[in-house]
Amino acid sequence: MESTASASFASHAVSVLSLIRRHLGKFGTLIVLALKRLQGQAGSRKASAGQLDVLTGLLARDAFLCFLARECALARRHGIELSVLRIDVDHLRAVNHRYGKRCGNELLRRVGTRCTRTLRGGDVVARFDGGEFMVLLPHTDALGALDTADRLRERVAALDFGWFGHAVQVNVSVGVASLREDLGLADQLLHEADQALRQAKAAGRNCVRALGGPEPASTSHVR
Repeated sequence: MESTASASFASHAVSVLSLIRRHLGKFGTLIVLALKRLQGQAGSRKASAGQLDVLTGLLARDAFLCFLARECALARRHGIELSVLRIDVDHLRAVNHRYGKRCGNELLRRVGTRCTRTLRGGDVVARFDGGEFMVLLPHTDALGALDTADRLRERVAALDFGWFGHAVQVNVSVGVASLREDLGLADQLLHEADQALRQAKAAGRNCVRALGGPEPASTSHVR
């Protein structure tokens, strides 16, 4: 009921504001975009039962891809900044081999929870593939995304995670990509984030990378 009411309100408000947006300038555009996102999220909540990752409870890959495509289109249309993070849990295979798959699964749940609690309410976190997560950062430029990625990396590294008396160190590598004139489609954004993640792994893991971008000052390396 709440989701239906939210979607109805957002739909009506978008229609009204669209008529007067030319008088509100950029501020009006931001309001309309925010309301469109509310409308889309309300509809997503209604249909999300089969779109969640069973292990972590986060958005699943296919649902995230649909959401990302819609958000990219909105951001391009209204000239709004948007970034994504592609996150990989370092050495997850070794954890599974040494402590078992149950340990690896619990580690993934903990990382997913830490991501959700570290990020803003409007950011979207998804379980992507295996030990990979994706994060959508609306209204976030490249520098802001790098700062967010490194803060997230530090918060994950601070996890106190143990398994039957064994301390398990948890680190992540993060690739960052942001919308720009030559990078406006969702699949392009995902590809660049993947390439940046590969650079982070090649640099020694437990670090953040963006193609052609600066490195966060606090980035560390732990193999």
